[in-house]
This record gives sequence, C-alpha cells and structure tokens, in this order.
Amino acid sequence: MVSHLGIMPEGDFYYPFPYEPLACLTEDAVEAEIAKGPDQLLDRVFALLCLELDTSDPDYLASFPPSARTIEGFGSCYFERRRELGGLAAVKRDLVMARESLRQKEPIPHRYVLLRGHAIFDLVLRKLSESEYARFLEHLMPIFGDCYAAVPHLSLARVIAMYDAGALALLPTSEGSAFANGDEGSIMVETEDGQIRLDIMIDARGQSPGKLSDLAFPSLVAQLSGDEEPLAGPFELAVSRLDAGRVVCLALPQLLERHPFSQGLVECHEISGIAVERILERVDMVLNEQVEAS
Repeated sequence: MVSHLGIMPEGDFYYPFPYEPLACLTEDAVEAEIAKGPDQLLDRVFALLCLELDTSDPDYLASFPPSARTIEGFGSCYFERRRELGGLAAVKRDLVMARESLRQKEPIPHRYVLLRGHAIFDLVLRKLSESEYARFLEHLMPIFGDCYAAVPHLSLARVIAMYDAGALALLPTSEGSAFANGDEGSIMVETEDGQIRLDIMIDARGQSPGKLSDLAFPSLVAQLSGDEEPLAGPFELAVSRLDAGRVVCLALPQLLERHPFSQGLVECHEISGIAVERILERVDMVLNEQVEAS
C-alpha cells in the first residue's frame, strides 16, 4: 500500500447517535460568525474548533506546539503525530483502543470533535473567497477527511493479519510523488525510499472536483451561463433558452468543488431533498396554471 504520509485512517470508534451537541463549535455560533462578514471568517471558525477541543479534551492541543492553534500549523502537527506513531504498527495498536471505545461506549474526545466539526465547517465553505477556500482544502480538509474516513474493525483486522504475515507493507510517497507506466503494464511509484515497481495498482484516492464545463452533456454546457463558477446551493443550473424549466445538478465531481463532504449519506439525503423540492415546486406551478386556465 502506498500513502502520501505513510499512514492509514484509524478504526471506527464509539460515539452517541443521535449526536450529542457540541459546546462551542455549534451551528448558532458559526452562523453568528458568518453574520460578522467574510473577513477572517475561516480563522474565527477555526478558533471555535480550538475552543471545542480545549473544552472536550484539554490535554489534546496542549500536547502540541503552540503552532497547532493556527490553521497552517494544526494540520502539520496532527499528521506529524500520526507519522511518529508509525504506519501499520500504529494501526495495530490503535485498533485495540478503538475496540475498547466500543466496548466501554466511550467516545475518543478529540476524534469526536473532528468528526462533528466537518459538518459545522461545511456551513461556511460557500461563504469563503477562492483563496480562503484553497487554504481550507490545503490545511483543514485532510484532517477532516482522515477522521471521518474511519475504517471498520474487520477490515483493519485483515490488514493487520497480512502485515503480521509479512504480506503487506505501507509505504509513504511524500511530496512530489509520481506514478508512471513501466514495462509490461507495470506501474512505477516514487516513494520516500526510492522507486518501486508494482504489477497491479488499485487507485483508491477517490474522485477529484470537476467544473460544470466538464459535464458530459455538450449541448447543455453550451447553454450554461457562468459554467466556470463553482456550484453553490441550491445546485440549480442557469440555462439560457430554458423558459420555466429547471435543471438541478447532483453530479458528484461538480458538487465536490464547493461541497467536499457531499459524498456522505447525510449530505446525499439533504441534497436529494433540495432536488425533490424543486420538482414539487414545478409540479405545483403547472397545476396552478392548469387551474387558472380552466
């Protein structure tokens, strides 16, 4: 297995569902920050995250250098700690902790805050400038992705069994890594320890964001106004020459551009609800026109 940092997501842990409310990083608190305007909005919401971590797990941020209380420093400290703990050996140790969390029905406090936090941060993502959104993607998105991509315990047990049998290794690719086609269909991978050759490669990095102009409907794209703009709610496409009709875009690559958490079940439920509302509004409009005409 190759990984940018040589780490894997941690195992599932216990948390109450329905969720228990957070104390500081709440929707109301974030809405209040949004109301203050866009200037330093991301920093102000991040300060709420730090306050939430201090409240729920006072030792967590205190165990890092002071730079962890900045957006740029938090990600570095978070992943450096994960790297120091060590690859698949850390996975083996962390699985014991995750199983204990389920047995005792006790959340792992900082992981619970980060799990809940991504949904709260999602409230501000369409409010950010392009530069601030890029800053979020670079420094905070990897942390949230690492946390909510928790792995089922059975899958981790299988990974550990292969590791113990000497049949699996986890290799960091580091910055500037590259993948290239080799001889006879092989894949050449640059890692921290040099180049390695793989006979088969399964790419599990997921989809990348795509622009509206990348949609596979050329005639529709040709009629879009502002097709380079990122999709913001309610995901309705501005189509010229479309009288009273509506087109709602739920294509995942396009949503990922400004809705990076849209692949989750909760988000899919909310987004599909918006699409249904648009359909029902159109149905009501047509029925009212028919009634008026009769």
